[in-house]
Formats: sequence, C-alpha cells, structure tokens
Amino acid sequence: MNALTVELAKDYDNKTRAALRLATSSTTITRAAKLALVVGPILVLINQGDRMFSGAQLDWLKVALTFAMPYCVSTWTSVAKDLESAFNNQRGN
Repeated sequence: MNALTVELAKDYDNKTRAALRLATSSTTITRAAKLALVVGPILVLINQGDRMFSGAQLDWLKVALTFAMPYCVSTWTSVAKDLESAFNNQRGN
C-alpha cells in the first residue's frame, strides 16, 4: 500500500475527496495513460478500421472518445481498488 493510500484512510468520512485525490495522483494518471495508449489504437482499428482502409474521413471525436474510455475505466478501477484497500485497513479488516 502506497503512502497516498495510507493518507487517504484519514479521509474515511469523505470518500469523494479521497477518490478525487486518487484519480489525480501521478500513479493513477500514468497507469491509465499507459493502458489507453495500448488499448486505444486496438479499439480505433476495430471501430474505424473500415474507414481507415477505405480512405474515408475519420470521425476524430470518436477516435478521442475511443482513447478516453480505457483511460476512464482504468482510473475508476484503480481508485476503487485503492479506496477499498485504504478503508479496509482503516477499519482493521
């Protein structure tokens, strides 16, 4: 458990503040960005491969959202895991 997670245990009564601190921590951002850079291109190929190979114009909003989705899912999962760990340790479980 990292130092931030231990510190978050102090925020037991304010889960929203603790979650925001975790979501904006460098560890979470780095982990989510790496995942988005691996999964994003695969999803773009799946979702827009036909447009790419036919020479049609890509929908750049969809491309951006395709990269944002794995980033958000990774962030959500990391925050949920770290919060659960911190609060379980706070309760002594």
